[in-house]
Amino acid sequence: MQDSTPSGYDSRSGPPASQATPEAATVVRRPARRRSFVGDISAGLFFGDFAHDLGLPGAVTQIAVSFIPLIGSICAVRDLTADLRHHDHVGAALNALALTPVLGGFSKTFEVIRSTAHVGHAVHSAHQQAQRRRDGSAA
Repeated sequence: MQDSTPSGYDSRSGPPASQATPEAATVVRRPARRRSFVGDISAGLFFGDFAHDLGLPGAVTQIAVSFIPLIGSICAVRDLTADLRHHDHVGAALNALALTPVLGGFSKTFEVIRSTAHVGHAVHSAHQQAQRRRDGSAA
């Protein structure tokens, strides 16, 4: 009996790249795994801007820590490095301002609120797209 699948095609992984259709080229990403309350606080404290999926507890932790002398400056340098690596120039500028005494906590607060809003928008967009896919497949 002859196999009816094209050569190089594995039913588990899909067609090879040379035979892929434009629809198959669409990358579907899984939603980010949600952290526990304590895990989110820990990520905000230790990873800062390196953690892209912080929730509200992690963001509040980042803001609170930014007002602690010396520790806030260390976190600002960490976050400045993260923003430069991710080409977030506004975040990098705000973290550079966070290194100034007294005003630093306020600029860090604005930077964390700004990045949290970006994450919220991305999550909202992902939910809308998933809903449209479900509605389209049900029709």
